[in-house]
Parts: sequence; C-alpha cells; structure tokens
Amino acid sequence: MTLVRRLALKVSGLVVRFASAGCKQWAEGSLQETEHIESDWAALEWALGSTRVLLDRREAPFRSMTEALTAADQFIAKKQELVCQPGYPALILIQSFFYALKFFGAQSSTQRIGFISVVVSSLCLFLFLSSEKRRLKLALAVDIEDPVLFYQAELKRSLDMPLGSRFPVFGIFWLLYVGGLALSQRGPLLDHSICNSILGAVVLLVIALTLHKRHVDQRRLASLEALQSVARDWPNHQ
Repeated sequence: MTLVRRLALKVSGLVVRFASAGCKQWAEGSLQETEHIESDWAALEWALGSTRVLLDRREAPFRSMTEALTAADQFIAKKQELVCQPGYPALILIQSFFYALKFFGAQSSTQRIGFISVVVSSLCLFLFLSSEKRRLKLALAVDIEDPVLFYQAELKRSLDMPLGSRFPVFGIFWLLYVGGLALSQRGPLLDHSICNSILGAVVLLVIALTLHKRHVDQRRLASLEALQSVARDWPNHQ
C-alpha cells in the first residue's frame, strides 16, 4: 500500500472517529468508498473532501421507540424543572420597570432607543415566558399517557409559532433585549468599532443558536414521525 493510500485511509478513519452521531453512517460509507477507489490520489482527494461532514453536528435519528421514549422523558423532566423554578419571569418584569425609569435620564437619542428596546422586549419576554410557564404547568399537572406523543406535539407547537417558519418569536425578543442593553450604555457606543464588533457578535450568536435549535427540532420531529410511520405500517407487513 502506498503512502498516499495510507494517508487517504487515515483521513477517512479520522472522519469516522470524529463525525457526529447523525453523520457516522455517512462517514463509514465514505471510508468504504476510499478503500475501493483505484487511483491513490483520487482516494486522497475523496478523503479530504469528506472532512466537510465534521462541520455538520447532528444527532443520530431515533432508531427505536425506546430511544424516542428516553428522549421524551428527558424533555419532560427538563420542562418540569423549568416550571418549578420560582419567579424567573418576574425578574425580567422588574428590570423593565427600572429601565423605564432610566429613560427619563437618557443623555442621547441612542440611549432612549436602547431603553425603549429593553422595556418593550422585557415586557414581551415576561408575557411570553409567563404564558408558556402557565401552559406547561397545566399540561404537566396531569399524567401523560404517551410521553412520545407529548414530545412530538411540543416540537410541532414550537415550530408552528408565529414567524416560526423563519425565526422564532422568542429569538426576536432576545435580539431586541440584547441590542437595547448595548444601546442604553453611556457614551457614543456606536462610534466605537470594538463595541460594534462585540454587539454584532452577540447578535449573530443569538441568531445562530436560535436557528440551530430550530434545525435540531425539525430533525427530531421528522425522526419521530418516520419512526411512528414505520410502527403503524409494521402490522400490515406481518
């Protein structure tokens, strides 16, 4: 075996090792392809091209109802813990009150915009989190007969929220909140490139995390629906 071939196989092996769970099968198939390519240099080119899968960090799809049930139980446990946390929406409401008072002492129009953004987004977040907490409390107060169906319904609800087809409402509130906090600081913030860079990075991070969560929820929902479709069709094949 030539040095080029060994290098190609080494690269493909590392891709298999470090690939995310949802991409592991694809990486293993790429390794087999590398082994069967006749040209050593073509095999190395293929192996190097396969490294792009390392950027795709996805979960493995549900392979059985047992895995789906485990994920559903973990989801319900997190929601129960969230419901039991006392008064976190109230802290946001208190902050909106203080920023409303600061508005009258603003030294520039930039600060006024920042204070207004914080107050409005804080009130929206308070209403959103309060209603969500109340809804979950009622839903979790009764025995859940089928945790998987409950999990599936919650994923659908999250994805079907207003503006959810592009960007969740919760993410927009947080963008207004973070931007308002930055603009409300003393001094000509927008004139400083470093502050602008930090603010831009925070905004981009919020957008990236929000869109990533939505992407993950879409994959989980698709995986659950595919698994349930197989379970429904199974009796017909017996």
